[in-house]
Amino acid sequence: MQKKITLMTMFLVSIIAFLVVIEHKACATANPENKEQASHTSNLFNEEKNKFEQSAKEQVAELDRKINQLKLKIDAAGSRLAAETEQEIKQLTLKRSLVSHKMKKLKAAGKRRWDEVKQQVNTAIEDLKEAYEKAHAKIASD
Repeated sequence: MQKKITLMTMFLVSIIAFLVVIEHKACATANPENKEQASHTSNLFNEEKNKFEQSAKEQVAELDRKINQLKLKIDAAGSRLAAETEQEIKQLTLKRSLVSHKMKKLKAAGKRRWDEVKQQVNTAIEDLKEAYEKAHAKIASD
């Protein structure tokens, strides 16, 4: 008897799930405005995502250029300055690597995680800027 009740329950749950799926599909296809609105929302998200990615790439490219110039100054100044700024250069390298990692996460992020990952990218870029400024200040003072 217990087995029959379990089988009946499973059967009813399956039918209900099937009906819910059918109703959801019917609602989505019955109103073309729903599809149009979903498409428009998706396009807006993709536009925002692309603009932010481009902006972040430009900021990182500028920082890369500045960091490379800083390294050239250190190399030209000699081994004393290289030894004194070794820690700052390590921090720059580490923080630049973190930015790359966050940018990859950003590219893969969907709507649900977008705001979180976007904030992580912003934070990582700001940390890299601060590390650059610290290293630049140390070199300028020497």
